[in-house]
Amino acid sequence: MEKETILYIPSNVKTRSEIFDGYGKHEIIQTLIAAAFITAAAFLIFSFNHSVPFLVVFIMAGIAASVICTTKDKYNQSVVDHAKSMIRFAREQQDFKYKYQKEWGDV
Repeated sequence: MEKETILYIPSNVKTRSEIFDGYGKHEIIQTLIAAAFITAAAFLIFSFNHSVPFLVVFIMAGIAASVICTTKDKYNQSVVDHAKSMIRFAREQQDFKYKYQKEWGDV
């Protein structure tokens, strides 16, 4: 008779390094790309209204929103990932192979 070996798999072990829960290297890259677009948009708006406080608040709020939208939850899905899944599902072909018929009592 062979000796039975038991394998213990630890829970809550991350497969990648993260700065804080759900926010790692990939999310930093996404945030930096979003920050570049937000900064460009902020300076474009700044060229029209010349308001420095608006410029600073717009950039800071945009970067904060980017961090919030790219941080993954405990199910490993961020707001951006969830929106992508919803759009992909809406674009899929919805083919229903049944027809509406009268009920049995309606003759």
